[in-house]
Amino acid sequence: MSAPAKTLERPNTPAASGRAAPRAAAAGLLLHALIDTDPAARLREARDGGRLGAVLPEIEPCLGFAQGSRHHAHTVDEHLFRAAGQAARLGAPWRVRVAALLHDIGKPAACWLDETGRRRFSPNAGVPGAVGHDRTGAAIASALLLGLGQPARFARQVSHLVREHMYCDDREPTPAAALAFVARVGGGAAADLMLLRRCDWGSKREGGLRPEDDERLTCFERLVAEVEVPLVLAA
Repeated sequence: MSAPAKTLERPNTPAASGRAAPRAAAAGLLLHALIDTDPAARLREARDGGRLGAVLPEIEPCLGFAQGSRHHAHTVDEHLFRAAGQAARLGAPWRVRVAALLHDIGKPAACWLDETGRRRFSPNAGVPGAVGHDRTGAAIASALLLGLGQPARFARQVSHLVREHMYCDDREPTPAAALAFVARVGGGAAADLMLLRRCDWGSKREGGLRPEDDERLTCFERLVAEVEVPLVLAA
């Protein structure tokens, strides 16, 4: 079952304001073009032509970065491109489309090797204060978007989605888990995060979202929808 389509909401481009620096204006326009129409193909074209890394150097470490994971069949950049494509196909709002492109941007910086030589992206328990790729990526995404001249509120929204995209509340979908999820991330972000998860999980391997994953996501989406109503009424 596919998630319902949502309306695309775009912030003003940096060029339209006339106040952005040259890099912000150029990168912002490129970002909009890449996300809006057939984003995966456009992103690959920009990457292969050397334009993506030049205009968005924050994403350059992801290019060709192998994940070494049984959960991911693609390099980080290819996974991000495919997630952006999924977001476009699902009609995701602008903040989710940008989050889909950036959700794993922190993986190269957060990567460490365990005792078996396997790449890990969660916090390294052996390093005091270490954080995982979710929090690392959130900081990178926020700085990138502010550097592109995007509104601070929009940068916070995308950064929040990147930081929370590894949520585990749906491992055992229950009304209590759904309520805790909404209470922690916020009612507005809950729907965005579940849509982002569809984009993420549907881009990990060939063939898209597995039936068992779709069932798990659909179950949690239904539970969250049920607990959001009383929260809104009580506000």
